Amino acid sequence: MMNIKENRMYLNGILLFCINIFSSGLNYLCQILMARVLGADDFGTISIIFSFLLILGVPGTSLTMTVCKFFADETSKTWGRMYYYKKILKYILLFALLIFIIGGISFPILGNVLKIEDHLVLALTICLVSLGLYHPFFSGVLSGYKLFIAVGIYSLLIPIYKIIATLVAIMTENIHSRLYIVMIGILLGTIITALLGSSVTKKLIKKENLDRIDIDHRLMQRESVDILVINFILMVYMNIDLFVVRRLENETVSGLYSADALFGRIAYYFATTLGTILLPIIVSKKEKVIFAKFFMIMGFFCIIVLVPINLFKTEIIALLYGNGYLGAAGYVKYVSLISVALSFMTLIANYSLGIGKTKIIRNILLFLLCVLLCIIITIKETEIILACISFIGIITAVIMSIFIFGKKEKRFENTIC
Repeated sequence: MMNIKENRMYLNGILLFCINIFSSGLNYLCQILMARVLGADDFGTISIIFSFLLILGVPGTSLTMTVCKFFADETSKTWGRMYYYKKILKYILLFALLIFIIGGISFPILGNVLKIEDHLVLALTICLVSLGLYHPFFSGVLSGYKLFIAVGIYSLLIPIYKIIATLVAIMTENIHSRLYIVMIGILLGTIITALLGSSVTKKLIKKENLDRIDIDHRLMQRESVDILVINFILMVYMNIDLFVVRRLENETVSGLYSADALFGRIAYYFATTLGTILLPIIVSKKEKVIFAKFFMIMGFFCIIVLVPINLFKTEIIALLYGNGYLGAAGYVKYVSLISVALSFMTLIANYSLGIGKTKIIRNILLFLLCVLLCIIITIKETEIILACISFIGIITAVIMSIFIFGKKEKRFENTIC
């Protein structure tokens, strides 16, 4: 039977789930507002910027997971949490300065890659990238302490400041200035949430007053590299379709496809919520039956959400975005398949980190990346590429699932394969 502490942890996990569903709803509302306020061209631009931020934010996603695992492990109290906390913050500051300098030097290259000529938009993009590790780090600390409600509220701040920025942009009659206003608002929101996260987490760790450090850095580095590679490939898979459409089609088609991609984000946001709850639980209690329950919940969610979207895609697109976006209906099937594959791979990645078995998952995803690159290089038809990305992702998720469920369960130690 579960004790009171475990009951409270699961209850907080449920509350986190509710908060994140609300947060995802706000985020979705924000994307719809942006699509209407900015228009197809500028919405396509900001969507590709968000995708670029997600890919370059892979170290942040990896940081959240590794930091969460460190703080979730009770033995980390003797390793010195404050020492670890301060050291990681120093690395984050160094990363921010390095990205800012590299971004300034590679300004023309960045503009060519993203197909953006506006220098102010590029400058704001570089600033957002350089600050991208702070929120994931503080989220990882809170999650490691199993403060799921705090994690949810902290994540809720992101769509809130995006919506505020978008609403402010509506007030200007100059439609070309709206993109600037939205991006400046997001930058200010990023800075404020970073300061807030620093204040809360520092007080939390100071209560322990432990500065001792006695930890095997080699194990942490090997695990961090594995999860970094895994998250990088997942982010590439999550956004590669957007980049394909952006490169092979015009800005209007890119904006239409970006609107479609939001449907897939529903499943992905749900998967990240489950992963946030799953990881610290698996670190503390390594039982495959727990993962199986999360796996089934993910499958059920995909069915009840994505099937209706595909059946009534024209009506839903017209209702949410207007008739000007009806051209996006033909891409819904690809977005749905990609999101299903991505969601299950995300859940499996969290579980593999929790049990310390990331090597095989990393190798499977490396093979996926190689296949995707070959497809993009050899095929020039947009829809054929999207179909290949969809089905190869599904096959990869199935292979990863077979490995996880087919492997004989045993009492795992906190080591890395």
